[in-house]
Amino acid sequence: MTAKFWLSYGDDGILRVRICEFAEIEAEDAVLYVENFARVAGSGPSLVLVDATASHTITREAQEYIAKHLPPRIATAVVTTNAISMMFTNLYVSLFKPANPVRIFKTEEDAVEWLRKMKEEYTG
Repeated sequence: MTAKFWLSYGDDGILRVRICEFAEIEAEDAVLYVENFARVAGSGPSLVLVDATASHTITREAQEYIAKHLPPRIATAVVTTNAISMMFTNLYVSLFKPANPVRIFKTEEDAVEWLRKMKEEYTG
């Protein structure tokens, strides 16, 4: 946990990331995020649910660091109705082309359902 984001691993096997209201995520925050993500997620690929409903900003340098250093993921679901969060997510996907699927959802329920399907496809 930092003043800018929270990470928790649920009983459902999903790593949840909550971005805090009005967070301004910069390169040094991205380093801390990646370190905490690796510590919480462990060594295997993870299912990730990012709650990006809060108003926040993230620099291109932070996005680039996260894209290059984040541990493997099976899939990432981003929950938001915030237009700026949608823009940052789409920008991240188009610029850094993550190896894992990334989708935006309006509700956590829809995101969790999709993540479960991604896990089934991954584990075969």
